Amino acid sequence: MNFIKRLPDWFKGSMEFCNKMIVSLKKKLKDGYDTWQKINNTNSEKGNKNVEKILDFLSMPLRSISIQTRLFISFTSIALILLLITGYLSYSKSSEAMKSKISTYSIQITNQLGGILEREMDKYGKFLNDFSSERSYFQDVLVKMREPGMDLYSRRKLINDVEAIWPDDRDFG
Repeated sequence: MNFIKRLPDWFKGSMEFCNKMIVSLKKKLKDGYDTWQKINNTNSEKGNKNVEKILDFLSMPLRSISIQTRLFISFTSIALILLLITGYLSYSKSSEAMKSKISTYSIQITNQLGGILEREMDKYGKFLNDFSSERSYFQDVLVKMREPGMDLYSRRKLINDVEAIWPDDRDFG
């Protein structure tokens, strides 16, 4: 809880430190640019001295910054680079994993639905084959059941005979 109360002050102090650092870097870069112009204006010196001056010019802004500031900038930039790389890698890997899982899941569902539909079609195909092969028997049963002189006992016996030919495991309802 104490940390949360001190967080705005810490953030404000960090922003002031960064602002001071940017202002000092700006001044040092301007000084370095002026030095660079002086180096370019003196064409009399040649060879290694020019290279040394160029290297001195490039390192001048860094040498004029305190070690504490250089370390802070270095560690912050390394941490930021690592954070960005880790974030990008984790995002891309998780996106790939999600895409592959979704496609695998879709393929599995399609295969399962295909199997279920195939079994249902086989069931109805067998029913139609059985019905067409037993057609004359069923027609005879239907004709007998519609006869006006048929009593309840005889009808029940015909139904039981049909059920014996057609077991209950062929329920299509």
